[in-house]
Amino acid sequence: MFNNCAISGYLTKEPEIKYTQSDEPVAIANYRIGCSRDYKTDGENVTDFINVKTFGKTAEWAEKYLKKGSLVTVTGRMTVDTWINDLGNNVSFAYIKADRQYFGDKKDNSKNNDDGDSESADVEYSDDEQDDFPDPF
Repeated sequence: MFNNCAISGYLTKEPEIKYTQSDEPVAIANYRIGCSRDYKTDGENVTDFINVKTFGKTAEWAEKYLKKGSLVTVTGRMTVDTWINDLGNNVSFAYIKADRQYFGDKKDNSKNNDDGDSESADVEYSDDEQDDFPDPF
């Protein structure tokens, strides 16, 4: 069996970055993505909030290029950390340990799409545009 997942959504706030306390510190970035479901409940959109964690250069890339409201796609594996808290209760925290992250926004969010719709769309960048948005690896 495989543990592989991919999600797309909007960052709910700026990524939080920390570094390990080792001789060669490693960056760890944490952020949350809001992902809309493809249906409504009682006429209302339903959104799931998914926690994401990245490490190393991928975390540094997230800190530098991802901002609150950015549309991003991440791929990785679902991870659940469990521990016993100070009160003796079992606690679990689920997140995606992201191996890759991609922009979903167009370069300039202030411009409308060709059809006049102001919604962002997934974009594949050409080699010329790649310099503006470096690969996270």
